[in-house]
Amino acid sequence: MKIKRIIMFVYDGFELLDLAGPASAFNAVNMISKHLNYHSVVVSEKGNSIQTSGGIEVSSQPISHLKVDNNDTIIVTGADSLYLNKVRKNSNTIRWLKDISFHCERMCSVCSGSFLLAETDLLNNRQATTHWLLVNQLQTEFPDIKVNSKALFVNDEKFWSSAGVSTGIDMALELIRQDCGAQVMGKVAKGLVLYKQRPGHQPQFSDLLQFQINANNDFSDLISWISNNLHKTIRVEQLSDFMHMTLRTFHRKFTQSTGKTPAKFVEQLRLSRAKELLDENISMKQVMFKCGFRSEAGFRRLFKSSYGLNPSLYRKIHCQTF
Repeated sequence: MKIKRIIMFVYDGFELLDLAGPASAFNAVNMISKHLNYHSVVVSEKGNSIQTSGGIEVSSQPISHLKVDNNDTIIVTGADSLYLNKVRKNSNTIRWLKDISFHCERMCSVCSGSFLLAETDLLNNRQATTHWLLVNQLQTEFPDIKVNSKALFVNDEKFWSSAGVSTGIDMALELIRQDCGAQVMGKVAKGLVLYKQRPGHQPQFSDLLQFQINANNDFSDLISWISNNLHKTIRVEQLSDFMHMTLRTFHRKFTQSTGKTPAKFVEQLRLSRAKELLDENISMKQVMFKCGFRSEAGFRRLFKSSYGLNPSLYRKIHCQTF
């Protein structure tokens, strides 16, 4: 493979992990293969030292020194609104981003960096995403963009965008998979001690995390226990005993807190876990066992009712074998 250059665009106040996460993934490919596959370069409008949002300083080259070609991938970092709004108003930066888009191989953004790409009009009539807190703002300010409010990352031709922070790593892993194959990407994910590479279609919030956010602290330990015991038969009586409540009191308080009855809560958590496992290369029987489904027909019926397609079709569409 010809050496690919990764050009990381930064500015004062940018989020360090937006740079460090993807850069570490690309560098890991070099370490694994023991030769240079990717060469990362940090650039800013004027070069010199750039201060991150956390106060750490990063050296950079001026964009005027760059000649971008079709072997380059551009990654635009994000920042909070205070710093982001300053660079969005910088006509030189926006013009440069638009100009190089016609020459580079891929143009990517991490988190709120999507707003910089949006300012160039390059995302008009394209799919894009950003951090869940900013999706409504992105859609309102740029109505011509097809904003995907749930995806971890989105790819539309040469343009890529990710939801923010750690999802920049997921996006980088997918770029590596396309460049170097699934085996190399899997080794990189393992080397970075990642649980797995998350496909772009996965939601920014897992159902478990959303449940933990919605529920009050009284049920946090219980929700963790349910998540760790989905392979077992779980009865409502067990849950009420866990909480040292009467069955009636538990049912009422749990439903008020989570918005779901205990039985429906456990069922949705099982289905959510099954959906995650279907992205992995394990058998359907193992998926059912790990999620506590005893009837294949019942599992298929519930899955299709919740997600609009049966488990086999879901896997065929979404599964990536490492």
